[in-house]
Amino acid sequence: MQEKKENLLTISEFAEIAEISRKGLIFYDNTGVFSPEYTAPNGYRYYSHEQIYLISAIGLLKELGTPLQQIKAYMQDSTPESAVALLEQQGKKISQKIKQLQETQDMLQTKLKRLNSSFGFFLNFGCSHIKSRYENICFLYDYLLLIFGYLWYNINT
Repeated sequence: MQEKKENLLTISEFAEIAEISRKGLIFYDNTGVFSPEYTAPNGYRYYSHEQIYLISAIGLLKELGTPLQQIKAYMQDSTPESAVALLEQQGKKISQKIKQLQETQDMLQTKLKRLNSSFGFFLNFGCSHIKSRYENICFLYDYLLLIFGYLWYNINT
């Protein structure tokens, strides 16, 4: 068994190379997402160099917003077909989020144009004291719309 450990990386070595925390590796092991190549009787975890590719794939899937259960299922049955299906599914989700963010950005641009044109009206008539009060009310109104829009989106997705 000593020879086997010599070809493997300790959890700290693997964590440094793979750019993941030791706690993350332990969590993945405990949840069955990603296990070490060898666990010694004393509980020490050892990883192979080949496992760096697997942990990188997990990191990519996590970065794409893939739920942990889907990552676990993929890791247990990873085929080229399942990889394509999983990435296509995540691509669709990202496209939906981009669309929603674009709609939010468009709404903000519309609000800013409306606010700027309203402020111009007050400035032209020399009503600067009204402008500041109106600005506060409009800011609060737009802020509340933004918050409610964000909450509505998160409840419905």
